[in-house]
Amino acid sequence: MGITALLLVFLVPFMVGAIGLSDAPAAPINSEEGLKRTADGVFRLIFWLLTVVAIFFVLFAGYKYLTASGDPEKMKEANRQILYAVIALAVGMLAQGLPQLVRDLVTGFPGK
Repeated sequence: MGITALLLVFLVPFMVGAIGLSDAPAAPINSEEGLKRTADGVFRLIFWLLTVVAIFFVLFAGYKYLTASGDPEKMKEANRQILYAVIALAVGMLAQGLPQLVRDLVTGFPGK
């Protein structure tokens, strides 16, 4: 039961994101559009990997809270791990939005 739940926690983000990860071109990059699609695929992959890492950190921190038995040092370490998970999610969200920001900076903002 425990291993099945753990596998589901780690595989579900990849199964949900699998449709978006398959958008990368199979041919070599030989145009600007191919470069954009490849960069989007790389940033999407980084987002999903960091999401899985963040989920792992939250689960592990929760386990540490449950086994801390009131020990302030262990609880402090669990808090630190949750902070790292939030940072990982923030970096992942940045990786998700970065291609659009770069595209807007290079091609000009839509309002111009």
